[in-house]
This record gives sequence, C-alpha cells and structure tokens, in this order.
Amino acid sequence: MQKQNELIKERLKNVMMGDRIEGFETLLTVLKSDLSVLLGNYMHLGAEGLKIQLEVKDNGEYILNITASTDRLIEPGKMLF
Repeated sequence: MQKQNELIKERLKNVMMGDRIEGFETLLTVLKSDLSVLLGNYMHLGAEGLKIQLEVKDNGEYILNITASTDRLIEPGKMLF
C-alpha cells in the first residue's frame, strides 16, 4: 500500500510540474516579446539576439536570466520614445 501511495504522489508531482512548465513557456514567450520591443529602442537585436531562461528552485524561488546580444547600439539622439 505504501509503495502505491508513493507512486500516486510521484504521478501527481509529474502532472503538476507539466502544468507549471506549460505556464512558464507562455510566460517566457510574452516576456521575450515585451523585452524585444523595449530593448529594440536601445539596440538592434538580431533573430537570436535575445535569450531568456527561467529556473524554479526547489524552495519555489525563481531565477531569471536574460542575455541580449547586439552588433550595434542606437544613438541617443535617434532613440524612439
């Protein structure tokens, strides 16, 4: 019986993690779009110029890593506001 309970707990954990991952994928897509618009005011981003990673630690803390690469910045007098 205890082994069956552990199996049920593991399955439930996997289902919950799957739901969490789907929500993160949507969040990352929206976040990447918003950041592309924002950073596009200051630099020219290529197709792969923006990378976002979101990690959830075991204690529920989130770690967000954003990497933006560009080959040129927009001059301050030519920035769009």
